[in-house]
Amino acid sequence: MLDLPEDWDKIREFLEPKRSPYWMEEPSLTQKVFLKSMHKEALFGGAAGGGKMCDICHITPTPSGFRKLADIHPGDVVFGRDGLPHVVLAESEVEFIEGYELTFDDGSQVRCNDDHLWLTFDAKELAALTRRTPEFRATRQAKRPSRTKNAPVHGSVQTLTIERNRTNNPKKALPAPTGTVRTTKEIVDTLVTKTGRRNHAIPVTAPLDIPERDLPIDPYVLGAWLGDGFSREGAICGEDDEIFKEIEKAGYSISSVKQRDPQKNYKEIWFENLRAHLRENHLLGNKHVPTQYLFSAEHQRLALLQGLLDTDGTVAKTSGSAEFTNTNKNLADAVAFLARSLGMKATIREGRATLNGKDHGPKWTVKFVANQHVFRLPRKRALQKLSQRRTTQYRYIVKAERISAIPMKCIRVSSPDSLYLTTENLIPTHNSSALLMAALQFVDVPNYSAILFRRTYADLDRKSVV
Repeated sequence: MLDLPEDWDKIREFLEPKRSPYWMEEPSLTQKVFLKSMHKEALFGGAAGGGKMCDICHITPTPSGFRKLADIHPGDVVFGRDGLPHVVLAESEVEFIEGYELTFDDGSQVRCNDDHLWLTFDAKELAALTRRTPEFRATRQAKRPSRTKNAPVHGSVQTLTIERNRTNNPKKALPAPTGTVRTTKEIVDTLVTKTGRRNHAIPVTAPLDIPERDLPIDPYVLGAWLGDGFSREGAICGEDDEIFKEIEKAGYSISSVKQRDPQKNYKEIWFENLRAHLRENHLLGNKHVPTQYLFSAEHQRLALLQGLLDTDGTVAKTSGSAEFTNTNKNLADAVAFLARSLGMKATIREGRATLNGKDHGPKWTVKFVANQHVFRLPRKRALQKLSQRRTTQYRYIVKAERISAIPMKCIRVSSPDSLYLTTENLIPTHNSSALLMAALQFVDVPNYSAILFRRTYADLDRKSVV
């Protein structure tokens, strides 16, 4: 019997109204037969050890922060692909299993076994996505020549064609594909198309749905200080008065101003109480984004990102994408996470910081095409271009390398689409088993019981339920 938390009813009541699946799973043939069966008993044969497993060292995002998969257990809460929190229902034993390390086009990596499941869109499904949008259909219709143009004015051909077009129901058009659940091995075997193109793409997550937090420092102010502030002082450098006005709006009065370059309006601004607040939160001489800011409400995370980008970010001239470069990897990682947590695809690359031809060590650059305005500063906001291309909403699998046996396990979550987010890069991954789902769906009903049979006692004695 699954040991659910005491407040399970409250958790379920909180989660149920928010459930909003982004797609409907296309089950395998075996699952279809099972799900359509009207019989009270069903027997299913399968090999032991067929769990859908991931590296237990992978970081898993939760509403309270990051935790290793090894430390995630039934009753804990993780995020689904829909951005909502979902309860972990079950976990498997840890096993040493061979598998693959999948690499995505944004540099993200996941280590999992051959049978691990993914929701992917292959090249054909992606092409169908393009063709089956209202915009594409409208453009195609506008360019398509009239079938009645050369027909006789009073001819039956014209009459019939006009009547058919008038009564044609556009709702009968083929729906957009919703992706297919595939195993790691299936993905590896079809990694590229016959023409050498990447064949599998995984949609990015929806923005994480987290309650608003009582933050000690306004998130925009913290972001601005992290970007252009003195590491050991409550002061910020810059030439944009709009940024300083935003900080004043947040409740920090200017205490002193030092003009460093009058011609460029470059100056140092000291703010009252800012240094004290930074010291109280262990930020002086230790620039980083505290966990409570990373896992705050969507509008708070956006404000933090705007503060970082207004001060230390740029807009690419050609693409209009947002960029952030810093020699502090913690800040670069935080910017990438913030963008991803808001439903955007971000890449981070390492380079060398140089000044006057001298190498000053490594630097990290984060790039992403945003789907909303991530700048408050007017001059940067005007240059930013919002994402239009579909590729900004999908991660493409670019490489698969075989790995030796490592400790892995799997979890089952209450998300309606069986997707949950893995690694600090928020990659949606999948776990599904029709029979297990049926066995667990009534687990909270009094006196309910289910039996799972195994071929040998050794298999039956295992604690794994996934």
